[in-house]
Amino acid sequence: MTVVYSIEKTRCQEFEVDRSRALDVSWVKIDRWEALSVEERQGFAPLCPDFVVELRSPSDSLKPLRQKMQKYIDNGARLG
Repeated sequence: MTVVYSIEKTRCQEFEVDRSRALDVSWVKIDRWEALSVEERQGFAPLCPDFVVELRSPSDSLKPLRQKMQKYIDNGARLG
């Protein structure tokens, strides 16, 4: 069983709340999600997703998108 979000519900610890990166899709293993308190599950959960998806729009440059994805990997994302 897993938890999948189509809007951002998680954030990597390095990103402060006011600088949270909004993902297009994030996935968190259910055991990690269930380990959070009810309060932690509200708003932005204090963990980095296991899997992240960023869709590149025509106006997005590849370099900043790669840097953003690297931040997620550096903070614990396993796939992206």
